[in-house]
Amino acid sequence: MAISTTLTQSGGPFPHQRLQLLFNPDTGLSLGIELVALTADTHALGVPVGTPATIGYTLWEDVAFVPDTTTRPRP
Repeated sequence: MAISTTLTQSGGPFPHQRLQLLFNPDTGLSLGIELVALTADTHALGVPVGTPATIGYTLWEDVAFVPDTTTRPRP
């Protein structure tokens, strides 16, 4: 399951992006983030980039529910 929003970063090599937050549909725990370029400034990059293109991906290996922000999950 994913929730997404679009971002605009003027002056960057990828001015229009989509940020996707990825969740486990069974547990609701967050699994990661994917950043997708919707447009590319080929002049700034110096090379052509086909869009949409994944330009960033973060995957959390360990996730857990905790009762508050100071408690750490058990290994």
